[in-house]
Amino acid sequence: MLKAVGIIAALALAGCATTTPIGTRSGNPELTLVNVRADCVKAGLVNAFIDSGMAIESASDYLIVAGKPTSNTMASLLFGTRMDATVEERYTATLAPQVNGNDLRIVVAGAYVSNPGTAFEKRQPMKAGGNIQQQFMAAKPVIESRCAKT
Repeated sequence: MLKAVGIIAALALAGCATTTPIGTRSGNPELTLVNVRADCVKAGLVNAFIDSGMAIESASDYLIVAGKPTSNTMASLLFGTRMDATVEERYTATLAPQVNGNDLRIVVAGAYVSNPGTAFEKRQPMKAGGNIQQQFMAAKPVIESRCAKT
């Protein structure tokens, strides 16, 4: 049994290692929106997280943190602990206003968190693939039109 779990874990990690890297400045999915209202974009992100079944853990003008218990069995096996088998998927969206005052850069990073909500939290960054960046880019014109400055 232990050998089978080790083989499955090795295959899962190998699958993570072959993810197509994202060619962004941060190495995470990101998007720079042109001529948008930051409050509108932030409201849209908060609603998107909620619509995905996540709870907003914190929010400020520059940061939104949302999470939910993972449904990824492999992540639970790899990152669950004796203290708490629940592993949380946690996403952090950083909203960075650009120097010109009109544009907004959004960077999203995901992590699996062991022992969520305790002093013993441990973060394992998720590997994001290029397809996520493509989805981000596809959403850009929609966000820019809905949140355009007038």
